[in-house]
Amino acid sequence: MFISMDPAMRGWMENRGDYMAPLALGEVMRAFAVGEVIETKSGQYNQGDYVCGLFGWQDCAVIKDNDTSCYRVNPAYPLPA
Repeated sequence: MFISMDPAMRGWMENRGDYMAPLALGEVMRAFAVGEVIETKSGQYNQGDYVCGLFGWQDCAVIKDNDTSCYRVNPAYPLPA
């Protein structure tokens, strides 16, 4: 539904030290995103829930229950205030 695009991404594409390691060629670009749970085996999330997390630039992501970057959001206002 939503995906972030940040100036830091340019630095992650360059082969230099930074607060985060550079991306390897072919690696998914890091980014926070909001999306809908389409399938789940989780006790934390249900199908149809809207979640925000560090999912990257991709169509689908697999998230583990212990992923602390992921949290449920209100679909009427999915971004933190």
